[in-house]
Amino acid sequence: MEAVVHRLSYRSPDIFKLYPLGDIHAGTIYCNEAKIKAQVDDIAKDPLALWVGIGDYADLVLEKDWRHESPIIAPWVVQQHIPASQCDWVTSLFKPVKDKCIGLIEGNHEAEVRKNFSFDFVRQLSENLGVRHLGAACGMRLIFERDKSKEHHEYKCWFMHGAGAPQTEGGRMMNLMAALAGFHGDIYAKGHIHCLSTATIPYLTLGETDPPHLINRQKVGAITGCWFETYKEGCAPSYGEKKCYRPSAMGCPVFFIEPQRSLVSVFDNSTRMAARLGKV
Repeated sequence: MEAVVHRLSYRSPDIFKLYPLGDIHAGTIYCNEAKIKAQVDDIAKDPLALWVGIGDYADLVLEKDWRHESPIIAPWVVQQHIPASQCDWVTSLFKPVKDKCIGLIEGNHEAEVRKNFSFDFVRQLSENLGVRHLGAACGMRLIFERDKSKEHHEYKCWFMHGAGAPQTEGGRMMNLMAALAGFHGDIYAKGHIHCLSTATIPYLTLGETDPPHLINRQKVGAITGCWFETYKEGCAPSYGEKKCYRPSAMGCPVFFIEPQRSLVSVFDNSTRMAARLGKV
């Protein structure tokens, strides 16, 4: 577990949008390359957008893996150099938004290749982009400092790739709620499950003044979706299809952070447009 601090400047009334990007699985035909490229393009165009990597950026399924099948490998992959060629592709994908990245988490696909084939994908990707490697899980103090002022606002964040494969809504929500219950903070992002689930828990805390005052806050969390299509017509079945997994939830949630008001909220794909229109 890594513990880090990341500082940003803000002006009132800036509203930042934090995108957790994970489970892209680049290098397989089941990766929706068009959609993840469009998401990165949206982030690049937004001056107040931030993003954090949640792992499984590339599929990294090599010959000795039971999931390996040549027909489902993307045509641009160099099959004699799968990890390196997929790392190059992901580097190119993220290069336009490298300055907006607050760090990269390692996923289970990267961990497998690091342990068994001596290729540290996330370390290499972090060096290529010049961003922080956050390990397998990370606690981050995300501090927003107001320009030309001593005023600052802090959010405690927990980022992790996660594990497990719950297929029911209740199981997926319990997977997320376990993180919200076990770690004290404001923002929680977990991946791996290929679904989009969000949770908001209001709570009461005390200010640091003497005497203290009551403060209403909320912790918000999300399972961060994916860019891997479990089912696709006219091609060999994915390993998700072979296990009869539920269809994937494409895309990612977004955390809205308002430093001046010490507020944070989270929206999944179904509510993001309504949020932009001011209807939620």
